[in-house]
Amino acid sequence: MKIAFVDHVSVSGGIIRYATRLAKAIAQIEKDNEVTYFTHQKNYLGNKKVFDDCQPDVDVQVLEYTKSSRLSNKYFDIAINKLLRSSWYEKLRQEIIKKTREFDVVYFTCAHASDYINVYPAAFATFHDMNWKYLFGSPLWSKPVVENLHVQLEKWFSTTTVIVSSPFVKSEILKFWPDITNHIHVVFLPNPALKILDGSKTEILERLGLNKPYILFPGHLMPHKNHNNLFYAFWKLMNDADFKDKYILALSGWSTDHFEYGLATSTGLQMADKTNYNVRGLGYLSNEEVDVVIKNAAMGISPSLHEAGSGPALDAWINEVPFILSDIQPHLDQLNFFNIDCVTFNPMDTNDIYEKMKYSLYNLPLLKEYSQKAASVLENYTWETVARLYLDIFKSKSL
Repeated sequence: MKIAFVDHVSVSGGIIRYATRLAKAIAQIEKDNEVTYFTHQKNYLGNKKVFDDCQPDVDVQVLEYTKSSRLSNKYFDIAINKLLRSSWYEKLRQEIIKKTREFDVVYFTCAHASDYINVYPAAFATFHDMNWKYLFGSPLWSKPVVENLHVQLEKWFSTTTVIVSSPFVKSEILKFWPDITNHIHVVFLPNPALKILDGSKTEILERLGLNKPYILFPGHLMPHKNHNNLFYAFWKLMNDADFKDKYILALSGWSTDHFEYGLATSTGLQMADKTNYNVRGLGYLSNEEVDVVIKNAAMGISPSLHEAGSGPALDAWINEVPFILSDIQPHLDQLNFFNIDCVTFNPMDTNDIYEKMKYSLYNLPLLKEYSQKAASVLENYTWETVARLYLDIFKSKSL
């Protein structure tokens, strides 16, 4: 079977990690599978090692109309909604249609961020979440982009087999598009890296300013990630005599280095400097840095309000690192599917976040035990397991 993976829009590292792992696993489990991965130049350059690790099992190709020589400066100057309707995007659409014509299957890894593309082979797509359907204090996207996305997704759903990573995402799609007749497949994702990380390079921690035990939140600085409630809860924790000055809150992901050094306050994060801080904004980290930061965390936390699931929690658990989660439905779906014990909290209740952080730090041996049990479960749910589930879906629709 000839399978084309397509991620033609610039997306985050987490989406790239899952898609490349899946592509490689599909290519390896059956010799007859030929997998070609068509990607955006920014995705390739930002995750070169990840893509290079896929080869030679997967043929990785950068799409011509995503290359900087094609885009020039207008990529940065034109709003997303106008860009999607530009002649450039139409040329990219035609390039994808032409290059995938002879494949048996075309799988779009992140279709919810794209205008519809009507390819000739059987089409499959993953829609990771519907966060653009909500306001979390401020818009994630402009009004024209949101209006366009709704129209485009109606087109995707009319001809494309949908694959999502949790029952919650399926329920969201059916809530906003109740007339969908196509079956929506749910396939939980395994740990993004599925490896024991190397935390020995402690010089990375020194360079990043993580010079005392830290609580890690890996999440881009966006409204639905719920940073401000976490800042308030952490401020309360730092005013507790048992924890004052004993921990740093470490933030990683896009824009988290807006303040490289900060102090948590009762109203948010205050700019500080490296002589006096308790919050460290690390920004977008390299794969090597991420490995070390996760492996050496005292505990991880995700207070998110909306997700498809928690990749950071899976990263932590496979490495036996304690992790606590907001009690939103997709997190609960993930915990129930893997039968994982985990401390959870109401992400809108700052006192509950504080109390659960305090409880967890008092009981780190217990949370370590939870993570050890989670690791043993996750070791048996591999990328090969998931690849076979995807292949079954591909075959059922493409034959």
